[in-house]
Amino acid sequence: MNKQFHCFKNKNKLKVYSQDVKEESGLNKIKSIHCGKTQTSIHKGEEENSFELTVKTTVTMTEVDIQGEETEFKKLETLKNTTEKEETKNMNTQQLNNTEERYTEYVEKRLAEINEEISNINKEMPLRSFDLSDVQKEEIERTDRIKDALNKEKTALLKMAEEVIVGGDIGNGNVKWAFVNEKAMLKLEYMESNVSVGSDTQVGETLTINGVKINYNTTESVLSQKSRLKDTDGHRALLHNALYKIHKQYGTKKFKVCMGTSLDSWNKDKGESVKNKMEEAKEVNIKDNGREFKFTIDEVRVQPECVVAPFGMTEDAISEIQEKDFILVDIGNLNISWSVYKKGLKRVDFKSNTGGMDKLLPLIAQHVSFVDISDDGVDEAWIKRFLLDKELQQKKIYKTKKKAIQQHVDVFVGDLIQMFVKLYKIDSNYELAFIGGGSEALREYLKVAVNSIKDNYDEPYKYIDKVEGQTLYSNVRGLLARALKLFATK
Repeated sequence: MNKQFHCFKNKNKLKVYSQDVKEESGLNKIKSIHCGKTQTSIHKGEEENSFELTVKTTVTMTEVDIQGEETEFKKLETLKNTTEKEETKNMNTQQLNNTEERYTEYVEKRLAEINEEISNINKEMPLRSFDLSDVQKEEIERTDRIKDALNKEKTALLKMAEEVIVGGDIGNGNVKWAFVNEKAMLKLEYMESNVSVGSDTQVGETLTINGVKINYNTTESVLSQKSRLKDTDGHRALLHNALYKIHKQYGTKKFKVCMGTSLDSWNKDKGESVKNKMEEAKEVNIKDNGREFKFTIDEVRVQPECVVAPFGMTEDAISEIQEKDFILVDIGNLNISWSVYKKGLKRVDFKSNTGGMDKLLPLIAQHVSFVDISDDGVDEAWIKRFLLDKELQQKKIYKTKKKAIQQHVDVFVGDLIQMFVKLYKIDSNYELAFIGGGSEALREYLKVAVNSIKDNYDEPYKYIDKVEGQTLYSNVRGLLARALKLFATK
């Protein structure tokens, strides 16, 4: 008689089959063992950083004819002990992790590196005693600081696998998101706002999110939805992709997001339409090249763009502007927003109007073509590429084009200042700071334009330099700062 044994795991049930094969009679009998009540205990294993998992299961055995006629052979209560060793070489936690939810490769690798670094430090550290030299004491203090930093990084990595707080600026031209990484450093990320929801296109980055195919390499921008409110399926798909990029690295299960909304949306309903759209799908299921990923958007808070930017400014920038009267201008793709401040960062007003880079770029292209008639290939797309390529702008052959761009930006800034004069009766005592993707593209032209314009007293206006380095990420830095405060109070 031959015996065949089959064992498999189905969710939390263990099933073992013993099959007796009688070759001479051709009669097969199958003994099935069904798990009943299970008791589980965990204790430290013999090897370092290991646990032993003991499962005691009540088992009922029956014999089944292969023709399907089931007869109860006998019932007996037994205790089946199965022991599995779960290696936990990279864990610094009291609980055994579910083996089906392992850390990502990045986290596993970094945890292993940290443990090795700490182990090497411990081997090389001098023995602690009362008669240590000053040099030895300093070395111990130094290595203690290093170990403390490594242990903090390890704790942060494990925490990031559970939850990450994110600031998200889902713009109509590009997407920026920010979070604090495991080294307690500000992490700023960027991608273009190209997205096609429900697309059949399979080129480049295509994800299936909650059953809907979404392509991020399309030439179609979220701009095509012409939503200054940022409450569309396209904007939500862009947020999902930003969070997914964090999830892939850290395995993050849950996110809390502080998202920026346009002043149009804020003035309409305090951003509720944006919040509701982003929270429509809190459970996010993503299929990517045959693999499935899941995470949860626990909560979304909304803050007004432009107004939120100062919360994320560096100390140097704050010290530069807090004693000034100034106007913070955010040049976006579909609108221009501004916030007016008196000394001490006292905000007195904020507004927006229609028409951002989507209207400005075609006008610049038209003016450049008019001035430089030798080149009829200048259009909106060319101007956009030219503004983003700083090396290209330095070439002498484009000197005429640069001059034409400056002329149009001069007119644009002049009209902007005149609008502020009518609204707020400002003079050159007010300085101007520019933020946002559009301001980043036009930075050097804006600076020249502001400094060349004079008020009614023949005094020039001033361009604030200190926020220059934060131009592109100003809003998202402020959003993260607000997020850390808003979610910390819960």
